[in-house]
Amino acid sequence: MIITRKSLFSTMLLCTALLSLSACKEKAAEKAAEPAPVAAAKPVEAVIVAVPLPPEMMVAGQPIDPLCFQAKMEDSAENALQNVSLTACRGDEIVLDQGATLIPDAKGFISYRYGYNGGGGADTRIDSFAGYYYLGQKDGLMVVLSIMNGGGSGTFTNIATYRRTGDTMSMIKSYAAGDRCNGGIAGAKIVNGVLTYGVNLTPMDILAETGMKSQYQFNLSEDVESSASSCFGVGAYEDGVLAGIVLSSTAALAPPTGSNKYQPCYNAMQRDYIKQGMQTLIGRDFTRFSHAFQGRCIRR
Repeated sequence: MIITRKSLFSTMLLCTALLSLSACKEKAAEKAAEPAPVAAAKPVEAVIVAVPLPPEMMVAGQPIDPLCFQAKMEDSAENALQNVSLTACRGDEIVLDQGATLIPDAKGFISYRYGYNGGGGADTRIDSFAGYYYLGQKDGLMVVLSIMNGGGSGTFTNIATYRRTGDTMSMIKSYAAGDRCNGGIAGAKIVNGVLTYGVNLTPMDILAETGMKSQYQFNLSEDVESSASSCFGVGAYEDGVLAGIVLSSTAALAPPTGSNKYQPCYNAMQRDYIKQGMQTLIGRDFTRFSHAFQGRCIRR
């Protein structure tokens, strides 16, 4: 039985975006090759699978306050959340939306909108929000996907493990964090003890993940798009290891948004990849993609 890239991807569409890619590929091996549609399929819709809250996610009978997961988004000594007091995450300056509630919604999302009270009639608009999904346990630690917006255009996400000690909590490891297309989380779940999640990727991210590096005639961060609005693909990760990339079938159709030198060529190459049934990159496809870009766009 011959399995083409097209049949592999069509089978992966039947899997949720963040099931283990290995499981999806096993199912693909059972599927006969079939003609691909003329128009390339869109990437699978990412899903977030939350689970019921255990006692360690509760404080005084309520879920942990979403603002306890805010403040620091990166896994580094100076930024990691350490010894957070779970009873003092929300300062007096925070003004909650009147409809704020910590009851999880139907999908397990716990959130509220809030503003700031500066005193003396200062602006207290409700234009910020904080929320999270509890995904389960991994290695005895709580796994949480947090989502926050401070009132601006950015929506920041972080997927990390946390350890609770009494009424304090510390972040142990951040697996991924970012703002929308710049590393924003595109779904997550724990499957058989493996943390699987998607990350939005810009052209810069895709090239970097497939092995491309800046050279004297090419600057990775400047010559292709890398903005928070440039979603060109989704990387599927398993416990922090890249397992595959699904290229966006719509992003490459739009004209470049800036003056990035090689973006038009990148767009054309991604369109060709999708037309040829290579929308999903796995294994050796990574280096082939970056080598193709280098040969087609830089060494012309």
